[in-house]
Amino acid sequence: QQQLAELGWRFPGRCFLAAQMLYRGDDLRRLAALAELASAAATPLVATNDVRLHEPGRKALLDVVTCIREHCTIDEAGYRLHANAERHLKSAEEMARLFHGYPEAIARTAEIAGRCQFSLAELRYEYGADPVPDGSTPAEELVIATKKTIVITTVLILNTASNSMLVLTERVA
Repeated sequence: QQQLAELGWRFPGRCFLAAQMLYRGDDLRRLAALAELASAAATPLVATNDVRLHEPGRKALLDVVTCIREHCTIDEAGYRLHANAERHLKSAEEMARLFHGYPEAIARTAEIAGRCQFSLAELRYEYGADPVPDGSTPAEELVIATKKTIVITTVLILNTASNSMLVLTERVA
Protein backbone atom coordinates (compact mmCIF):
# COMPACT_ATOMS: atom_id res chain seq x y z
CA GLN A 1 0.00 0.00 0.00
CA GLN A 2 2.82 2.40 0.88
CA GLN A 3 4.64 1.69 -2.41
CA LEU A 4 1.47 2.26 -4.41
CA ALA A 5 0.76 5.52 -2.58
CA GLU A 6 4.31 6.69 -3.22
CA LEU A 7 4.01 5.91 -6.93
CA GLY A 8 0.73 7.82 -7.02
CA TRP A 9 2.43 10.78 -5.34
CA ARG A 10 5.38 10.67 -7.77
CA PHE A 11 3.18 10.32 -10.86
CA PRO A 12 -0.01 12.26 -10.16
CA GLY A 13 -2.74 11.55 -12.70
CA ARG A 14 -0.58 8.86 -14.31
CA CYS A 15 -0.54 6.08 -11.73
CA PHE A 16 -3.36 3.54 -11.54
CA LEU A 17 -4.00 0.12 -10.06
CA ALA A 18 -5.11 -2.34 -12.72
CA ALA A 19 -7.74 -4.98 -12.00
CA GLN A 20 -8.64 -7.99 -14.11
CA MET A 21 -11.23 -10.74 -14.04
CA LEU A 22 -9.13 -13.89 -14.44
CA TYR A 23 -11.87 -16.50 -13.95
CA ARG A 24 -9.92 -18.33 -11.26
CA GLY A 25 -12.78 -18.55 -8.80
CA ASP A 26 -11.58 -15.76 -6.52
CA ASP A 27 -12.24 -12.80 -8.82
CA LEU A 28 -14.89 -11.02 -6.73
CA ARG A 29 -12.84 -11.28 -3.52
CA ARG A 30 -9.65 -10.23 -5.33
CA LEU A 31 -11.38 -7.30 -7.06
CA ALA A 32 -12.78 -6.06 -3.74
CA ALA A 33 -9.30 -6.28 -2.17
CA LEU A 34 -7.78 -4.36 -5.09
CA ALA A 35 -10.48 -1.66 -4.81
CA GLU A 36 -9.75 -1.36 -1.08
CA LEU A 37 -6.01 -1.11 -1.74
CA ALA A 38 -6.55 1.54 -4.44
CA SER A 39 -8.74 3.57 -2.11
CA ALA A 40 -6.30 3.31 0.82
CA ALA A 41 -3.40 4.37 -1.42
CA ALA A 42 -5.44 7.16 -3.08
CA THR A 43 -4.63 5.59 -6.44
CA PRO A 44 -7.47 5.10 -8.93
CA LEU A 45 -8.58 1.60 -9.91
CA VAL A 46 -8.84 0.82 -13.64
CA ALA A 47 -10.53 -2.11 -15.35
CA THR A 48 -8.15 -4.04 -17.58
CA ASN A 49 -8.17 -7.53 -18.95
CA ASP A 50 -4.51 -8.62 -18.82
CA VAL A 51 -4.82 -9.12 -22.58
CA ARG A 52 -2.65 -11.77 -24.21
CA LEU A 53 -4.85 -12.67 -27.21
CA HIS A 54 -6.84 -10.77 -29.79
CA GLU A 55 -9.47 -13.52 -29.73
CA PRO A 56 -9.94 -16.64 -27.58
CA GLY A 57 -9.37 -19.08 -30.44
CA ARG A 58 -5.65 -18.25 -30.34
CA LYS A 59 -5.08 -19.81 -26.90
CA ALA A 60 -3.19 -22.77 -28.39
CA LEU A 61 -0.74 -20.37 -30.04
CA LEU A 62 -0.30 -18.52 -26.73
CA ASP A 63 0.49 -21.85 -25.06
CA VAL A 64 3.13 -22.68 -27.68
CA VAL A 65 4.74 -19.23 -27.38
CA THR A 66 4.74 -19.61 -23.58
CA CYS A 67 6.50 -22.98 -23.89
CA ILE A 68 9.12 -21.46 -26.20
CA ARG A 69 9.74 -18.63 -23.71
CA GLU A 70 9.87 -21.06 -20.77
CA HIS A 71 12.01 -23.64 -22.63
CA CYS A 72 9.60 -26.49 -21.95
CA THR A 73 7.09 -28.73 -23.71
CA ILE A 74 3.32 -28.42 -23.46
CA ASP A 75 3.31 -31.49 -21.21
CA GLU A 76 5.87 -29.88 -18.87
CA ALA A 77 4.35 -26.37 -18.84
CA GLY A 78 1.76 -26.93 -16.10
CA TYR A 79 0.86 -23.72 -14.26
CA ARG A 80 3.03 -21.63 -16.58
CA LEU A 81 0.10 -21.74 -19.02
CA HIS A 82 -2.98 -19.62 -18.43
CA ALA A 83 -5.91 -21.72 -17.24
CA ASN A 84 -8.34 -20.35 -19.82
CA ALA A 85 -8.66 -18.17 -22.93
CA GLU A 86 -10.26 -15.20 -21.15
CA ARG A 87 -7.28 -12.88 -21.55
CA HIS A 88 -8.52 -11.63 -24.91
CA LEU A 89 -9.73 -8.26 -26.14
CA LYS A 90 -13.27 -7.65 -24.92
CA SER A 91 -15.90 -5.16 -25.97
CA ALA A 92 -16.76 -2.15 -23.83
CA GLU A 93 -20.10 -3.81 -23.05
CA GLU A 94 -18.44 -7.00 -21.84
CA MET A 95 -15.99 -5.06 -19.67
CA ALA A 96 -18.89 -3.05 -18.18
CA ARG A 97 -20.67 -6.32 -17.39
CA LEU A 98 -17.56 -7.83 -15.78
CA PHE A 99 -16.87 -4.74 -13.66
CA HIS A 100 -20.51 -3.81 -12.98
CA GLY A 101 -19.75 -3.03 -9.33
CA TYR A 102 -16.92 -0.67 -10.26
CA PRO A 103 -18.26 1.82 -12.85
CA GLU A 104 -15.56 4.34 -11.88
CA ALA A 105 -12.89 1.82 -12.95
CA ILE A 106 -14.59 1.45 -16.33
CA ALA A 107 -14.88 5.23 -16.74
CA ARG A 108 -11.21 5.68 -15.84
CA THR A 109 -10.18 3.03 -18.35
CA ALA A 110 -12.12 4.87 -21.07
CA GLU A 111 -10.46 8.12 -19.98
CA ILE A 112 -6.98 6.58 -20.27
CA ALA A 113 -7.81 5.09 -23.68
CA GLY A 114 -8.95 8.55 -24.79
CA ARG A 115 -5.50 9.92 -23.95
CA CYS A 116 -3.85 7.49 -26.34
CA GLN A 117 -2.94 9.08 -29.63
CA PHE A 118 -1.70 5.99 -31.43
CA SER A 119 -2.80 4.48 -34.71
CA LEU A 120 -1.60 1.25 -36.33
CA ALA A 121 -1.23 3.31 -39.52
CA GLU A 122 1.77 4.98 -37.81
CA LEU A 123 3.77 1.74 -37.84
CA ARG A 124 6.38 1.52 -40.56
CA TYR A 125 8.98 -1.14 -41.13
CA GLU A 126 12.43 0.29 -41.62
CA TYR A 127 15.00 -2.21 -42.77
CA GLY A 128 18.37 -1.33 -41.30
CA ALA A 129 21.60 -1.28 -43.25
CA ASP A 130 23.45 -4.62 -43.25
CA PRO A 131 27.22 -4.48 -42.85
CA VAL A 132 28.49 -6.07 -46.06
CA PRO A 133 31.83 -5.81 -47.88
CA ASP A 134 32.15 -3.01 -50.43
CA GLY A 135 30.76 -3.94 -53.83
CA SER A 136 28.44 -6.61 -52.40
CA THR A 137 24.72 -6.58 -51.65
CA PRO A 138 23.03 -8.09 -48.58
CA ALA A 139 21.34 -10.66 -50.84
CA GLU A 140 24.68 -11.76 -52.31
CA GLU A 141 26.21 -12.11 -48.84
CA LEU A 142 23.21 -14.17 -47.71
CA VAL A 143 23.76 -16.60 -50.61
CA ILE A 144 27.46 -16.93 -49.73
CA ALA A 145 26.71 -17.52 -46.03
CA THR A 146 24.01 -20.06 -46.87
CA LYS A 147 26.33 -22.03 -49.12
CA LYS A 148 28.94 -22.14 -46.34
CA THR A 149 26.62 -23.84 -43.87
CA ILE A 150 24.00 -25.90 -45.64
CA VAL A 151 22.59 -28.44 -43.20
CA ILE A 152 20.75 -31.49 -44.46
CA THR A 153 18.75 -33.23 -41.75
CA THR A 154 17.19 -36.66 -42.06
CA VAL A 155 14.75 -37.82 -39.40
CA LEU A 156 14.04 -41.52 -39.00
CA ILE A 157 11.17 -42.74 -36.82
CA LEU A 158 12.43 -45.79 -34.94
CA ASN A 159 9.46 -46.52 -32.73
CA THR A 160 6.13 -44.89 -33.51
CA ALA A 161 4.55 -46.37 -30.37
CA SER A 162 6.85 -44.37 -28.08
CA ASN A 163 7.42 -41.49 -30.51
CA SER A 164 11.20 -41.94 -30.24
CA MET A 165 13.27 -40.57 -33.11
CA LEU A 166 16.78 -40.81 -34.43
CA VAL A 167 18.04 -37.63 -36.07
CA LEU A 168 20.94 -37.90 -38.50
CA THR A 169 22.56 -34.61 -39.50
CA GLU A 170 24.97 -34.17 -42.38
CA ARG A 171 26.71 -30.85 -42.80
CA VAL A 172 27.73 -29.90 -46.31
CA ALA A 173 30.42 -27.22 -46.57
